[in-house]
Amino acid sequence: YDGEVLLLVDPSAEAPNLARPWADAKPIVAAIPSDVTTLEAAAREAAAVQAGLDDPSVADDWVARRELSERMAQTRVALDRAVTDTFASDACRWVLLGTEVRELPGGRGSAALSDAADMSYTDTPRVRNEMLNRSELTSQGAKARGVLLAAMIEHGSEPGLGMEGHGPEVAMYRAFLERTGLHGPDKRNEVMAFKRPTDVSLQPVWKMLQDEFKRSTSLRINLNEVYSALLLRPYGMKEGAIPVLVTAALLAASDAVAIYEHGTFKPLLTPELSERMVRNPGHFDIKHFANTTGARRQVIDALAGQLELRPSFHKHRVANVLTVVGHLVSRITRLDNYTRQTRNLSLSTIRVRDVLLEAVEPDELLFNSLPEALGFPPVSAGAGGYALAEAYASGVREALNELSTCFDRLLEEQIERLLDTSAETSLMAVMGQAASLTGEVLDPEVRAFVLSLANDTMETETDWMKAIATVVAKKAPAEWTDDDLLRFWRELHDKFAAFHRLLALHHERRADSGFPFDAYRVTVTRSDGAEQPLLVGIDEELRPDVERALDDALAKFTIITGSQRRAQHTLLALLGERLLPDPREESDTASVSSVLSPRAGYG
Repeated sequence: YDGEVLLLVDPSAEAPNLARPWADAKPIVAAIPSDVTTLEAAAREAAAVQAGLDDPSVADDWVARRELSERMAQTRVALDRAVTDTFASDACRWVLLGTEVRELPGGRGSAALSDAADMSYTDTPRVRNEMLNRSELTSQGAKARGVLLAAMIEHGSEPGLGMEGHGPEVAMYRAFLERTGLHGPDKRNEVMAFKRPTDVSLQPVWKMLQDEFKRSTSLRINLNEVYSALLLRPYGMKEGAIPVLVTAALLAASDAVAIYEHGTFKPLLTPELSERMVRNPGHFDIKHFANTTGARRQVIDALAGQLELRPSFHKHRVANVLTVVGHLVSRITRLDNYTRQTRNLSLSTIRVRDVLLEAVEPDELLFNSLPEALGFPPVSAGAGGYALAEAYASGVREALNELSTCFDRLLEEQIERLLDTSAETSLMAVMGQAASLTGEVLDPEVRAFVLSLANDTMETETDWMKAIATVVAKKAPAEWTDDDLLRFWRELHDKFAAFHRLLALHHERRADSGFPFDAYRVTVTRSDGAEQPLLVGIDEELRPDVERALDDALAKFTIITGSQRRAQHTLLALLGERLLPDPREESDTASVSSVLSPRAGYG
């Protein structure tokens, strides 16, 4: 509502002087009738009939109660008519109450109330859309406003906010945003933007919003306070139009005004956030950070340069807290779970990550927490310069780059470990070996591992590695912890041990069946009888170089052991020892038996 009406029933009484402590409260108008005779008689009649109904003596007399009830209905109608006649516009003296009583001219209908509104709401903006300019929107109006707000947020740089047709949201846009100049061409950037309105009636509320934004430089301001100020005098806006005006102001100051929901910083104004803001403005606070100067301005400029930030409009200079913090938050929120918690990073990067994940206040983050995480002093608000600005910004960039590549490095390291464990030099070789076992494995866990190794449908090596790692660790690598990584290493070794045993048996069966193949089957036998069978291939292109290196090693071993045969046995035993699983925990003694299977093409 826009105010209250106080009906006085004593014509001789003076209008009360309502000297309230707040000057922006909604107005109260007093109606002082010239004659209350008819009203008093009708009221007494109604009170008498009600007293009769309430008398215990008629409680059980249904005939009497019926007659009295009919009489009460008649007296209520007469009372309502008496109220209407007594407080008619031309039958009363109308005054606007406040620190002083102001007479209002009478007239027909609600003329006195309209005059009171004009006196109280001197800065009310004109909203030329009846569907939007309401205290309570219809369901269709609320839906259209929601569409308009989403278009404002997502298509603010486009003409007409990218909307087409003649729907109610288009009508709202043209009446309240386009015609008033709240949305129009930005001459500096040759795009559409939200800006100070050209409509004179909107300039007072716009100035009030800017003053509220500036007031929030030292403390957060609840959005409910802003809404309430727009509802009260001298503005008196309708609740339906307020979210559109406030959203336009926030978008115009998007590089300077931060939004908090339940105390949590929100780097971007999204349609979903706007929808919640409309429903519960009291859950949101705003804070202004555009007052950064001196040392802090220097730091922001350095960060914007190191992080290669680009402005929304190509001629607009990026140098504000929100642009930088929004970029940092968006980078950290995209990180996978492994990168968010792993300790396999440099100490400074871990500190930067933890600070970004726990950040609440943007200015506290940029000027205190992040510098301290990198070993730099805080950036004082009153300092004229900051000599370490570039070094600080470079440290932030390096930490972000390490975080961004952490998961890819994890996969690359696991590919190398897989190849090392498989004793192969290429993924194609591992795929080929696994493909030869397709349909040959009964154990479900080993079969799943073999099928993941043989999967040649993946587009990249990292995708292939993700599938294998998920099968081995029973959890996607993006969700790993450091403990999961260690468990993966152990499981991978065991899985490949089983895989190699199956390969050896498979190739032995092929040999017995007379099929040609080119490989050595080597079995390492420990003193306790445990065996480790391996299928070893020889790359013919590498054979000459490998044999020369082997000859050199044997020559040195011969000098050390004093015998060529002893040197060969010693070398073979040491190699066998290294091939055994987890050599640090195994016995130092190992015996090796080597079986040379027939190879096609060799004598």
